[in-house]
Amino acid sequence: VFFACDTAAMTAAPIYREKRVLVITPLVTTPRFSQLGDTFFRLAPNDAENARLLISQVSKKHKKLGVLTEAASEYCEDLASELDNAARDSPLFLIHERSMPGISDFRTQLLRLKAQGVDSLLVNPNTEEFFVTVLRQLSDLHISLPVYGSYTPGSATFLNLAGKLAEGIVYTDFPALSSVMQGGSSLF
Repeated sequence: VFFACDTAAMTAAPIYREKRVLVITPLVTTPRFSQLGDTFFRLAPNDAENARLLISQVSKKHKKLGVLTEAASEYCEDLASELDNAARDSPLFLIHERSMPGISDFRTQLLRLKAQGVDSLLVNPNTEEFFVTVLRQLSDLHISLPVYGSYTPGSATFLNLAGKLAEGIVYTDFPALSSVMQGGSSLF
């Protein structure tokens, strides 16, 4: 069986574990996937490592990171949790805001983050559209913050939708095959 998203994989996992079905996924990043058993294999890095890398980079330049998470997504909620775990050993203070399902106006969350004095923003989306909408609303509100992300800013769809708004975003992405071949297996 082959899965491409966290929610589908984690929902079906109990059935496949009971039947001892081999499950391979190229894109499931939740750390919980690694704990499902010896018939579950991932080809994507674990988000615990992704979160550590993001927090390590952001904490070098910032003190208060706003995290705007797209709600109703297992992937987004797991990454938000891993960001909290990674920030425990960091001087970086995280302030979370979550969107409501079906809502595309994030100005309230962005203004709350600004009022709380964040000096950077990590957009934690499930879709490219969410990330681009956040960028547009930041611009409309004249809020200028360094923006961070994970995976999404590297997609062609995102770059096409965001245009010049994508400039300057710092983000993590899947590792190059060469780094995995040279001892990167700890990422998984």
